[in-house]
Amino acid sequence: MNEKISGNLIIIGGAEDKRGKKEILKKVAEYINTKEDKMLIATIATEYPEKTYDDYKNIFIKLGIRMHIIIHKNTYKRQNNAYNDKNINLIKTTNLLFFTGGDQLRITSMIGGTPIYNVIKELCSNGGVIAGTSAGASVMSDTMIVEGEDDE
Repeated sequence: MNEKISGNLIIIGGAEDKRGKKEILKKVAEYINTKEDKMLIATIATEYPEKTYDDYKNIFIKLGIRMHIIIHKNTYKRQNNAYNDKNINLIKTTNLLFFTGGDQLRITSMIGGTPIYNVIKELCSNGGVIAGTSAGASVMSDTMIVEGEDDE
């Protein structure tokens, strides 16, 4: 398949600096117009969606991004939300989609093969940015590591 993609993937290994210089998250913020573009923070992977959202929202506000929207895991059910026109339109109107860490299987089981998945692919194909840290990074590849011993 030779499809032309004009968007960007920002794949962050996890445990990025959220308190110091925030170099990686600063780089994420550079990919959009911080005054006009919208950033969607998807906390689907985490067991602590509200706290995780608040942490990243506060970081990105300090980095100049003003427009934030969110999809929480605890209110996210595959049938109700992955096919929901409101959520699909959220992604269609965002410029940067940021997946937080947690459990990558939560992300793939919630959105894989759904209309939400399709609009995420369209976002990247049309010049948008998809960023993810830890579990949010793991879901960006065709082959996803799910578990293993730390020293393997």
